[in-house]
Amino acid sequence: MSRADHVAGAAAKLGKLVEIERCASSDELLEAAFSDAVSPAICTNEGATSHARWSRISTPGFAGHPSLEEIDRYTRAAAASGAR
Repeated sequence: MSRADHVAGAAAKLGKLVEIERCASSDELLEAAFSDAVSPAICTNEGATSHARWSRISTPGFAGHPSLEEIDRYTRAAAASGAR
């Protein structure tokens, strides 16, 4: 994958996260990320579409990533509460 393809993919993922979080812009998303200990996050691996809330004080795990169970638990809780 070329650097240009990687940058384009990252930009698309950022746009998707802005949409998921119902923000008006990437600036609004960044503001939200820096104003709380838990930030919106999206996996940057090629082909991955997982998104979750990410704590700066994350649970230890492989490369500091949340487990699939943590992501699933958050996704289900957010869907049940109607949270963004």
